[in-house]
Formats: sequence, C-alpha cells, structure tokens
Amino acid sequence: HYPSVTDGTLVSPEHLNFPDIPGFTYSGAINTLSDRDYSVQPPSPFPNRDYPLLVPTVDSDGNEIAGIRSPDIRAPIGTYTGWNYRGPKYAEGALMIVGSFIPFEKTAAEREKSGDPRLSLEERYPDNERYIEAVRKAANELNNERLLIDEDVERYVAIAKQSKIGK
Repeated sequence: HYPSVTDGTLVSPEHLNFPDIPGFTYSGAINTLSDRDYSVQPPSPFPNRDYPLLVPTVDSDGNEIAGIRSPDIRAPIGTYTGWNYRGPKYAEGALMIVGSFIPFEKTAAEREKSGDPRLSLEERYPDNERYIEAVRKAANELNNERLLIDEDVERYVAIAKQSKIGK
C-alpha cells in the first residue's frame, strides 16, 4: 500500500499530474533537504547533495493513489491533500504541515461554469443511495483487507446516510 518509484506511484514534484482545479494552484514547490556535515558546528549542508524529493501520484481528482485509501478517498466528495498553499497577499507558497480539502462542485452546470475538471457530486452520486452504496462498498473493501473494523464500517455508512450528498 505504500508509494513506489517502481510502480509509478512516487514521482518528482514537477512530474505530479495534479488536476487544474480553479482557485487552487499546484506549483510543484516543496521544501528541500540537504545532506549535512555534522562534524562541524553548526552543521552545514554538503554542496550539491540534496536528498531526492518524491511525492505520491494522484488520481484525476487529485487524491493520492498509493497508501491505504480511506472511504473518504474511495468515495470522495472532494480532493484531499497533505499540504496547503497560502493565498495571494499572505506570503504566497506552501504550508507543508496543514492539509487541504477542495470540495467538488455540486452540479455538472457549476462544474462546467467554473472549469473544474473533476466530476461534480451530482455526476458521481445522482442520489443519496448511490453515495451510501459507494461509501458502504469502500468501507467493506477495507474491512475485507482487515484495515477497518466492523464498527467503523457501520459508522461510515451511518455518516453517509446523514449526509446531504445526492439529496
């Protein structure tokens, strides 16, 4: 379940095919980390010896492909990232500790108007029952893989039933 260069689920930041979501720009900028010489104080970086930086690849929604994909990712209502960006006028750039959630548009018309390449909630889940079934399927798959206990399957389904997705 972990990302790997071999299977193509781990790439350099500039090769990440993040969707072009309106109002949310992926620049490929990421903090670098240099190999350091600890024989001197303070430690100093070795010239030209940066650690290679790799990031997990994403699906067409912008959600990571590798790893344990929770029901929130398998039956998504938006894009989840492990990073965030400051907006313009706020020291624009990456905030690596905080993640983002970028919701899908509600309708196909809203999606087309905004130019969002991701399917809308309406296109994914025409009614609440379809959303509930998608969540149930995702939770049961994780349960069958022994990655989610029965109680949590029930909890995910109950939350889906209470949602307004598809209503």
